[in-house]
Amino acid sequence: MTEAVKPSVFGSAITGWREGLSALASMPVVAGAAFVVMVAVGAASLPLLPEPDGTQALWAQPLTYVVGIVQSFLLTPVAIAVHRYVLLGEITQRYALNPFDPRFVRFLVLPSRSA
Repeated sequence: MTEAVKPSVFGSAITGWREGLSALASMPVVAGAAFVVMVAVGAASLPLLPEPDGTQALWAQPLTYVVGIVQSFLLTPVAIAVHRYVLLGEITQRYALNPFDPRFVRFLVLPSRSA
């Protein structure tokens, strides 16, 4: 019995980054929308940053998790578009935030399953 050849971790990571960046370059409207959305969420979350002396309001930490959930929700269309580009060669023309689309729900809600 022959042993299966294991792919290089670094080679796989480099290929993944290359394909992901290529996807974003091929879909500038989607990438631009994601950038604008993240800048807006970042600006809205500025009050959550700790004070210069390192103190932070009690409510700031839980609200930081909420901001992360909002970011995940807003970036799901971009993640779907990148995956479809890498796997199918499909170029998405616009940023489509449709939380009722079954693909959106599956991608956002279902955890990845590891073997």
